[in-house]
Formats: sequence, C-alpha cells, structure tokens
Amino acid sequence: MKIRNLSLTVVIALAFSFVSYAQPYKTAIGVRLGFPNNVNFTLKHNLGAAWAIELNAGAGWRSAAIDFAGMYHFDIPKPSGMRWYLGAAADVGFFYNRGTYHPVSGYKHGYFSTGVSIFGGLEYTFPNIPLNLAFDLGPRLPIVPWSVYPDYARVGLTARYTFK
Repeated sequence: MKIRNLSLTVVIALAFSFVSYAQPYKTAIGVRLGFPNNVNFTLKHNLGAAWAIELNAGAGWRSAAIDFAGMYHFDIPKPSGMRWYLGAAADVGFFYNRGTYHPVSGYKHGYFSTGVSIFGGLEYTFPNIPLNLAFDLGPRLPIVPWSVYPDYARVGLTARYTFK
C-alpha cells in the first residue's frame, strides 16, 4: 500500500514537472468585487511558471476580512493570455449582524470568523495593455465559529494592473 502511494506521488510530481507554462505577468495589483466582502484590494504574485499567491483585504456591508490564497494555473492555448486555475485560501474576518440571527454561528451581534475555501477560476491577461481580468467561485468552510456546512460561496470578479 505504501509503495503504491509513493509511486502515485512520484508519477504526479513528474507529470507536473514536465508541463511548462508561460506566466503573462510577475505581479499584479487591483480591485476585486464580490462576496463576502463587496470591495477588496488584491495583490497577486506569480512564483514560477504555474504557481501564484494572492492577498485580498477588504470590507463589505457589516464586514471586514483578509484572505491569503495559493493557486495553480493551467494555460488555455487559444486565446493567448487565458488561463484557468485552482486554489485554496485561508481567511479571517469580523462580521456585524446588527441584531439579526446568523444561521451558522447563531450570533445576534458581531462575531469573529476564520475559514478556508477552495475555488476555481478563469483569468485573461491582455497582450498589449497591462490589464488582467479574473473570475473565481468556490465554497467556504468556516472554522471559527465551527460548522460542517459551507456558510457562503467565495465569488469574485477582479481587475488588476500587471507588472512584467
């Protein structure tokens, strides 16, 4: 059993090591509109051919949060500059309910929250101008307050200025 797991791990690692992706930019900064926070400032940095990290910080209606994500990109051959990606994020935030009942936490007032999310998305980097557009979607699982059910979806539309 251990040999089979080790063999599978080696095969997957080798498969990813032979795949080459061009990164259309090194770093990008911009604005992300979405849920749970209405407006986020976002910073994304490509670490290599396919891996990237992203930091989002923002505020929404009765909320403020920050999240840190890691993602893996896959090129789409046509059109040039189009990539899809998979990622995971950890977040921390504060939500103020103003006396309304929250179905997951049960709190009637403000509460502190942490969570993790997995997501997939699509991004396009324009070849002639320093602009990157992205859309992603995925469930979020709260850790504090704990719940075994996702409490909302991570959804966002992002526009970034790119630096080569």
